[in-house]
Amino acid sequence: MRILIPAFLLLSAAMAGAEPRQHGNLIYDLPDNWYLGHNSAGIRTLVYDGDDEICQFCYIYLSAGVQKSGDLAAFVEEKAPLFVDEEDRDDITVLQPPSVSTIGPMSIALYGLKVDSNIVIYMGFELPDRFELVAFDGYAYDEEELTKSLAVFENEVQPLFLSLQFVSMGAQPLLPEPEPGPLSGVYWGWHNETSLGLDGMMRVEIDHRLLVFWEDGYFFNGEPPEGTKPLDRDALMEVANDDFGTYTVSGDTLSLIFADGVKEELSADGDAWNDGDASLYQVTPLADGTTIDGSISSFFYTGFTPGTGLEGGMSASSLTEFKPDGTYTGSSFSGASANFVNGVGDLTGGFTTGNEESQGGRYEIRDGLLIQYPDDGSPPRSKIAFDAGDGMILIGEQFLETE
Repeated sequence: MRILIPAFLLLSAAMAGAEPRQHGNLIYDLPDNWYLGHNSAGIRTLVYDGDDEICQFCYIYLSAGVQKSGDLAAFVEEKAPLFVDEEDRDDITVLQPPSVSTIGPMSIALYGLKVDSNIVIYMGFELPDRFELVAFDGYAYDEEELTKSLAVFENEVQPLFLSLQFVSMGAQPLLPEPEPGPLSGVYWGWHNETSLGLDGMMRVEIDHRLLVFWEDGYFFNGEPPEGTKPLDRDALMEVANDDFGTYTVSGDTLSLIFADGVKEELSADGDAWNDGDASLYQVTPLADGTTIDGSISSFFYTGFTPGTGLEGGMSASSLTEFKPDGTYTGSSFSGASANFVNGVGDLTGGFTTGNEESQGGRYEIRDGLLIQYPDDGSPPRSKIAFDAGDGMILIGEQFLETE
């Protein structure tokens, strides 16, 4: 299959009337038919939400960028695998090596890959002091699907990429400067969330939400990397973490503006703030140097999807025990068990798999975080640790069991 990547001369200018968003150093307009997906490890995913007949399984990726070092083409080649699932990295064909052109004050590199049944088109930007990288991922199982994906890239994605603005080159950030506010500390709440399992059964789970506020006007949605220490705006922007922002309180309304430009309002509910699902009450982080005596545990099970010819399911469990001497031990298990059943209900075989791990180490509580240091030398990991009242201690989203 011969793949043609559209030339830079076909690229058009910015789209008008779209919704402005920010990802680290990038300012962009969220195009029609796309919505914000997850932001993981500094890579924001935009998901196509238009007609599946036009662009099924299409995605846009925006990375956090890096300080400039070396050559633009080499940077694009080196970072390209970050946009590809690990299991697909052995199934890559280069369609077009990095081709560098100059548009205005910037050098821009175009790079094309075939990854399994998809085409991935990268665009790298060389700024005065930074490299930025974005990409489009489109379905390319056959010539028809490839043609559709390339049309979406040319008509919707290229204009988005070429209309990018950069804070490091003078673009105005979407996050306003903070103003001192009345809130400080950790607020927590929860509500029941229903979901559909693989086996078609409805599940009810507890959905927790955590907001951390500082009197200087910043907030963090979830567990701050540095706990309750003063928030480091520059460090979070550098890795394109958009879980933080600035807040204001006006009467019974709490207004949040996130780093990516998303806005949210919560309403007063007595001593709490309600986000429409849960009322968040102020809770007390565990003090520095606190030790605990108890355990946290989890268990998950789901059956296989009906009609697949499999009877059985998958399960996972974990248990971590904390001791007052500052040490912990833990174990986890995951496995699956299934019988193969043919179309008339006869058993034709089966399998059972499982994996069990044990670990231990030491822990400390500091800046509102319980930090675990594994004995095997793997990186420390941390979770928020707080007293929710009435004897309830939470480590992350798990209740500490003391009996």
